[in-house]
Amino acid sequence: MTVDRNTCTIFDLSLDIKYVILDFLDNRSLAHLAQTCRYFESLVRNVISFRNVQVSTLDIGMSKVPPFLNYRAGVCSGSTFYMPFINEGSLCYTFDLKTGIWSSHKLNMIDIIDIQPQITSAAIIGTKIYLLGGRLLKSYTLSNALIEIDINNFNTRLVKDSTGLPPRPRHEHSIDSVGDRYLIVFGGLCYNSVGENDVFVYDTFENRWFVPPISGRHVPHLRFGHASTTIGNNLYIHGGAQLDNDSRYIVYDDLYKLDCQTWVWYKYEHPEVERYLRSQKPTPGESPQRNHLISTTGDSPHDRFQPYMCSYGNKLIIFGGHSIREDEDDNEILCSYSIDEVCIFNTKRRAWSNISATTLDKDEEAITVCDMSIATVQLGSRGLRIYIFAGKKAPEIQRSGLTKFSTSSSSNGSGQESVSVGQHQPTLSLPSITENVSPTQSCHDDDNSDEAGENEVRGPDNSDDGDLFHVKNASSSSHSSYSSSNGSLGQRNRRHNRRATPCIAMLDMIE
Repeated sequence: MTVDRNTCTIFDLSLDIKYVILDFLDNRSLAHLAQTCRYFESLVRNVISFRNVQVSTLDIGMSKVPPFLNYRAGVCSGSTFYMPFINEGSLCYTFDLKTGIWSSHKLNMIDIIDIQPQITSAAIIGTKIYLLGGRLLKSYTLSNALIEIDINNFNTRLVKDSTGLPPRPRHEHSIDSVGDRYLIVFGGLCYNSVGENDVFVYDTFENRWFVPPISGRHVPHLRFGHASTTIGNNLYIHGGAQLDNDSRYIVYDDLYKLDCQTWVWYKYEHPEVERYLRSQKPTPGESPQRNHLISTTGDSPHDRFQPYMCSYGNKLIIFGGHSIREDEDDNEILCSYSIDEVCIFNTKRRAWSNISATTLDKDEEAITVCDMSIATVQLGSRGLRIYIFAGKKAPEIQRSGLTKFSTSSSSNGSGQESVSVGQHQPTLSLPSITENVSPTQSCHDDDNSDEAGENEVRGPDNSDDGDLFHVKNASSSSHSSYSSSNGSLGQRNRRHNRRATPCIAMLDMIE
């Protein structure tokens, strides 16, 4: 058989045209195409996930490391990363992503007299950084204060004159910006709480709080320490934890979407659950519930709290975080996922994939972090670089004997197949989960510390800021900027906290 030299084959088409063609194929067709040759497998991997992920660390430290860094409050604007920390000598640390130079800027307090060190989360809209809620560093008092920082002049003010009902004092919540106007607050841990699933919105144009008319049959469970990000007007919530009646942790692996135009919650079903539901006979009245369930393919990420999630195009990128395991004596052990194990969810294809990043520093062990915020930079025309600013934890004991997942194609019972995007081996180990001290031990490792008072904050701690705390028997006011509470775990956690050191890691997501 001869081929006319003027005939154009798919191999002769430009890469962009090939991706346009692949976008028209369903998951089943992509799965079959990926099995034809390595070239098409690489193209399919790019469509579903990323061709490769590389992790490395930057040896760029501050000239003088401050006694504390609020890693969670980091935001990025343009090519500059901002990390404010408000205390007696309030500063905003900045990192130039182009030059790799750290700087610090004094915050100009406007009508703020009594300020206390505060651990909180942040979001940015335009040139304004917003810090919401969190807890005071020294007293473990929870807050619902809203602080605004202008990155043009670093003027800092406490928003006091807003209308509407603000969130109750809380920490371990999420805050995200939508439409360059709104701040969306979800979940967290309040006083006398096992977790929250409420939604509050702050309108930066009108200086007004409001509670949106939430609907949907699949509202997320109560939770704190979850990951969140936005794509367009959609807010995505993943993972997190809830405390049960015995103060044990229920850790989630689920994914939800909130449409911030209609305020309807949608749940992405686990592939196994979806196959089971499709095998059941439909019953009257079930169709509305099914309308808010979105089927998925591939392998779901694992249960985790305090992970990080960001977006690139229609893909969600998830890494880091912690989980709870039990030892032979049924004691809870706090474990950490290394950041070189990355989960990708393609919101357009509704497909999960897991990628083990290539470590560029051959001598570098798996990197686990306790708190983090990120900045992203475009890598040419196809790819993303994620700068991770975090507290790096010391090497820990590797857990073994965990279940494995298969990278082969599998049907989801709906005529679609999950697409394998792994390397050329039959199975891959689950993401590295490293063993930490137990939650109980981490909170009581200082024999000389005083007993906590009646109003206390409890939970495992794995960073300088005390990460997870359960607040019990504390009074609060939903309208006050700060709610009083007495509790002290700082002394108990000092020995454990010394394990974290500042670091900058990079994840290169290559398409």
